[in-house]
Formats: sequence, C-alpha cells, structure tokens
Amino acid sequence: MKREVFFLLILLLTGLACTAQQQEAAKTLVAEQVAPAPDNPAAVGTMPSPEFSVVTLPTAPPTMTGPMGTLTAIAPMMERPTLDPRPYVIENRGKPHFVEFFAFWCGPCSEMRPSVRRIEEAYGDVIDFHFLNIDLPSTRDLAMQFHVRGVPTIVLLDAEGRLMGQFIGFQSDDQLQVAVDLLLVDGTQ
Repeated sequence: MKREVFFLLILLLTGLACTAQQQEAAKTLVAEQVAPAPDNPAAVGTMPSPEFSVVTLPTAPPTMTGPMGTLTAIAPMMERPTLDPRPYVIENRGKPHFVEFFAFWCGPCSEMRPSVRRIEEAYGDVIDFHFLNIDLPSTRDLAMQFHVRGVPTIVLLDAEGRLMGQFIGFQSDDQLQVAVDLLLVDGTQ
C-alpha cells in the first residue's frame, strides 16, 4: 500500500494525473494514509497533513544552443531508422557507389554529415550514395562484408560493384572530395 501511495504522490507532484477527479481521489487516498488517526494518541501530531500542488514541468526553449541545438538543427537531415528485417542491397545501376556506414550516436559521423550531404547534392546524378546505419539489422550483412570495424566508414565501389577504396574515421571536406574524384575518374570506367 505504501508503494501505491508513493506512486500517487509522485503523480500528483509532477502533474501526471490525467483529470481533476483522479487528482482528488489520489489526494484523498494519500491524506488517509499519512494523516494521524484521531483514536491513536501515539500517532497524533507525528506526521503533518501534506499540502498538494501540481507542478508544471519546464519545456525546452524554442531555440537551443550548444550540443542539443546542433542535434536539433541536423535532425531533419538524418534518416529515420526502420526495423525492416530484409538485408539492404546495393543495386548496380551503372554508376559508382559512395557507401557511408554511420551511427546516430557517433560524434564524427554527425560532424561529417553536412559535408557528405553537400557532396551528395553536387554529385548525386553521377554517383549512387548509400547511408547505412550500422545499428540496424538490415545493414549488418554489408557491414560484415566490407569488414566495418568503426564508424564512420566510407566504402567506394566502382560501377561494377568492385571495391575501390575504404576510409575509416572522420574525413575532412578535402578528403571527401578526393574520394569523389577517385570515383569519378576510376569508378565510371
């Protein structure tokens, strides 16, 4: 019973009770459990009757700064994970492939994401881009096939699907451009 009372008290204090009727019922139950019994002289005055108020929790400011602001800003650019159990397949469409293995929790992946997106926008018509979240079951086979041991990992494949290069860890804008140039020169032949 004490556990139930404690839970109801928490609900009241955090404002999570749904209706005024539920709040009143909880107040009555808690007050009955903690108020001293008038017929027990030893209990009289041992615990004061509690006063209750509903607390409104603060909400996030409209514009955030710092790390959370950065995450909020890049959130629209991130793919939403799916739980599709089918393995991801890289289809040959006559274009070279730029494959990035990443994770949402990976700091270097997040730092590199805007640069990779700019390159995708510039070269998306001549290079197939694939962004594979290593935390999803559907990408594990490809991660094992390319011996991905850390993120970010970029795998470059020519138009026939042959491995041309692999980059592990954070890549600067210049390094990403070198990778794209390699794909454009050697990957389309």
